[in-house]
Amino acid sequence: MREILKEVVNEQGLQILQTPAMLRAKLEEKGDDRSDALLWELILTACPSVADVAVQPELSRAEVNTVIGAVTKTTMLSASLVRRMVQQLLDAAQVKLSPVPRFLILANGRHGGACSVEDQREGEVLQAALASLETDTETALSDLQTLSQAGNAYASYQLGLYYSSHEMEGMDTQQVAQNFFNCAAQQGYGPGYGALADYALNGRRKNLRRAAQYFGYPTSLAGRDGRRWSKNAADLLAYREQNVRSGRQTLLLVVVTLVITLLAGICSPREFAMAVPALVLELGCGVRCVLGLVMDPYGSYRFVYAALAACWLLNILCLV
Repeated sequence: MREILKEVVNEQGLQILQTPAMLRAKLEEKGDDRSDALLWELILTACPSVADVAVQPELSRAEVNTVIGAVTKTTMLSASLVRRMVQQLLDAAQVKLSPVPRFLILANGRHGGACSVEDQREGEVLQAALASLETDTETALSDLQTLSQAGNAYASYQLGLYYSSHEMEGMDTQQVAQNFFNCAAQQGYGPGYGALADYALNGRRKNLRRAAQYFGYPTSLAGRDGRRWSKNAADLLAYREQNVRSGRQTLLLVVVTLVITLLAGICSPREFAMAVPALVLELGCGVRCVLGLVMDPYGSYRFVYAALAACWLLNILCLV
């Protein structure tokens, strides 16, 4: 289809786009699929401005996206189909696409003073992309990724939200989402840290210490977006307090076990050698509890419980 369209345009000139019926006839004459020829007639009849766009020597990607959006709304065709056909037309007409503009970001302090034309344009693209994220996903994601690459932290954050809630074949969307959240955080958008903390708490690899570090950033819970992660922060704080209490109780249990082991060794001097491993284990458990309370309030005490169970077993053997 692409080559046939290019051949017809080269032979007849771009003016043939002004007469959709003639274009359809020429495409069918060259052996093009009838349904494709009818699609071209539909598009050019419903949106005559497409023919005017094709005669431009150079277009920006934003202008192309505007044309695609207009055709999609007018013809009710799918955005992906319209994008493919418009791209074929631009190739046939040899229209050059200008480079994607590098947007300027006020939030990152790249410049000061009044809002520039680039800033206004960036805001328009961002709003349009978010509004069409579910209806024209391909275009919206492309625009958001362009903004993200240009340094727009909010676009990176929105990409993270999208991929975290959608599954795509052949793509680890959760990892992609984490990458975008990390990008947003590095670009200065605090709630990105809140999103990363959510993955550290509820993801495939739990890491409570890392989650606490993410929540430690002052703006991780700022604004409307940050509040969505506030429950995670509250749950993590509650777990920390509970774990500290558990650590203190475990340390007390270690001390009691240590005293009982010493008494068992004193009561059975012949079996004191059996109590030595238990004493070593108990001292290690005590050190672990102290370090946990001081340096690692999110750590687990499962190893300590298992070691204490072994110590109690040795104590029983000493007394029997």
